[in-house]
Amino acid sequence: MKKLTALWVVLCLVLSGIGTVSAEEAALYSYEVLADGTARLTGCNDLGETVVLPAEIDGYKISEIGEMLFLRNGYVRTVVIPDGVRVIGAGAFQETRIEQVFLPEGLEVIDMQAFFACVELDRLVIPSTVTSIGEHAVGFGYYVDPAYPDLIPGAVGVREAFTLIADDNAYAEEYAASLGIACKTPADFPLGDTDYNGSANAADGRELLSNVLKGYVSRWTVSDMNRNGIADTSDVRLLLKALVLH
Repeated sequence: MKKLTALWVVLCLVLSGIGTVSAEEAALYSYEVLADGTARLTGCNDLGETVVLPAEIDGYKISEIGEMLFLRNGYVRTVVIPDGVRVIGAGAFQETRIEQVFLPEGLEVIDMQAFFACVELDRLVIPSTVTSIGEHAVGFGYYVDPAYPDLIPGAVGVREAFTLIADDNAYAEEYAASLGIACKTPADFPLGDTDYNGSANAADGRELLSNVLKGYVSRWTVSDMNRNGIADTSDVRLLLKALVLH
């Protein structure tokens, strides 16, 4: 209980800075201004395990994640893409070690090879607004002959263990069917299963608390324990209570 209280206090302290970008943080990124007055991120020097991409830099709203932005980045594990982003460019996260990605409602395009060969990313929640997924963008990797695991990977293949999670997105369902990979909805997972691994446990409680306070999961129905249309701190309390009483 003391650990939970301490975590709550720390997260509340950082909550006041959410959504803001300091001059130091802005210096981590490069961008180019697009014709519509928004911007495309073209470079990122953040080497942290958790990267929360800015929604706005220098007064320009970020609408696109540039091509190969994180290509072969060996540090990042969690990426939060902000509201307002409509396009994830080709190869943006290709061959990285990401484990979790938060995609915003309003996202429209996941370009070719955007999440290609992300071997530690085994599930991805697709927003209802996505209408285009490029070639080898999601659910693909290199085929490695088990008899020769140390050889340079060869042909590209579908990752059969990969799962798409889509809430009311027929396009994503068709995409998954065309590859022969699983496509599930949040309703297929137990309430509180924030990481979509099939069970709700203490790890989900910690993650939900952190993510709610940082604004990551407001649209994730599986985290909406009381079914009131939004994931918030009341859902954290309900999840923790359910785990204690279980």
